[in-house]
Amino acid sequence: MGRSPTPSVLCALAFYFVFLLALDRLVQIVRAQIGATPPSEVSALNSVFNQWGLSLSSTNYQWNISGEPCSGAAIDTSVLWDIYSTDYNPGIRCDCNGTVCHITQLKVIVLDVFGGIPEELWSLTSLTNLNLGQNYLTGPLSSSIANLTRMQWL
Repeated sequence: MGRSPTPSVLCALAFYFVFLLALDRLVQIVRAQIGATPPSEVSALNSVFNQWGLSLSSTNYQWNISGEPCSGAAIDTSVLWDIYSTDYNPGIRCDCNGTVCHITQLKVIVLDVFGGIPEELWSLTSLTNLNLGQNYLTGPLSSSIANLTRMQWL
């Protein structure tokens, strides 16, 4: 028969469990202060990246550190982020108001992306800047591009 855990092991497990609960609560508080990306924008971004063979959660993309797209360099105003630069590429920039974060800039440049522009891209209606330069994008441009009413630079 197996031995029962010692009180010190039980205490350590209880502490670990309480620590995880506290950490989860801290993450919820921070996200509430910063804001979270709407699921529809996350889904659209995931779909676009998947169709182009890119991964939103890859560790190679320095702008995404938590699985929440609008985190890390995407919201860090101290990070020099240039829509023309290949730093943080692919990359996004977000605008957060404390409740919600919207994806306002997207760049996927010089990554040899092939194919069409996914329809889901046009549902990112908060985009102000979009750079898809030096890729191999083909096909018609959807009339849904008109959804991007805030666009300043394309």
